[in-house]
Amino acid sequence: MDIERIKEFSKTLESELMNMDFRKLGLSEAGVAYYEFNLGKLKFNNFSNAISLFRIIEKSAKPINELCIIDHGAGIGFFGLLAKKCGVGSIVCHDLSEEMIHDCKILSDRLGLSFEHYVVGDTDILVRYCLENKLFVDGLSSRNVIEHIPDLEVFFNYLSQLPTKKLVMMITTSANVHNPIVHQIHKKLHREFEEVGSNEDMMRSKIDKSKSGRNIRRKIITAEITDVSDEKLEALITNTRGLTRQEIELCIEDFKTSGIIPSLKEKLTNTRDPNSGTWVERLVPFDTYLKISSKYGFSVESLPGFYNQHYKNLLLNIAGKVVNLIIYSIPSLHKQLSPFLAMRFVLQKDQ
Repeated sequence: MDIERIKEFSKTLESELMNMDFRKLGLSEAGVAYYEFNLGKLKFNNFSNAISLFRIIEKSAKPINELCIIDHGAGIGFFGLLAKKCGVGSIVCHDLSEEMIHDCKILSDRLGLSFEHYVVGDTDILVRYCLENKLFVDGLSSRNVIEHIPDLEVFFNYLSQLPTKKLVMMITTSANVHNPIVHQIHKKLHREFEEVGSNEDMMRSKIDKSKSGRNIRRKIITAEITDVSDEKLEALITNTRGLTRQEIELCIEDFKTSGIIPSLKEKLTNTRDPNSGTWVERLVPFDTYLKISSKYGFSVESLPGFYNQHYKNLLLNIAGKVVNLIIYSIPSLHKQLSPFLAMRFVLQKDQ
């Protein structure tokens, strides 16, 4: 199936989603908020999903109706809906949130695009489900998920265990360290999490100051150390940025023994919730993705990203179109110019 045909299906789906009275579907509160949050950028999201689907299909040898594709970190399943609309044979809808999976089922059933499989849990549970159900997976699409993954080594190791002959994965992330402007935006996001606090999720904007990175680490450290100067405490809090709770506790034990403040391991501004291990919009160079994924048999290529051309503001759309033309005109600079990092991973297993 060519990209123009996929775009046609995308426009049809967009119309159906725009005209649906989603508040009366029985979606969870989080699902309604997610749906509403995405309505304003539905054209761009659907276009992005269309490109990802095409990038998977063009590297797959099977007919589209025989493909099994995972919607990884599905949210309420907009990618999976488009894939089913285009005739993909089987969709595995996956998310960490039971609420999101519940809402995916409601929405896909309502549109007559029911998914074949629903999986709640982390990537290891997803892989186990596919193995236990003897699913041969052909593709995986993951959008704005990988920048939160606690451990990329573990992530790619699990994905390499998916039952497949040829697995094509499209993974995109807005955390594009190669674009200087995007890099600065993410440095600001990291600073806000560290110093100001965090919200419950992207749909709920109320900031909880107790959940700032520094305050979370302060609580962990002061629970173990009481007789420490303010200066050393602040240094411990600063230099444990980017560590998990377990790693912080090891640093505390070393400090108790030696009195030496640990060196800061994280060289960029990246930070995470040490309790869950989840990164906050983690900036990772493409070469790091390449190096880690290749250990587990994946080849990877960086593909051009693109700017939104579907704003209500005409000038923004013109600007987006101009920059997109430049991106495609100068392939060697696409990572530096693209607003997001787009990567296609291919795992070819023995027949």
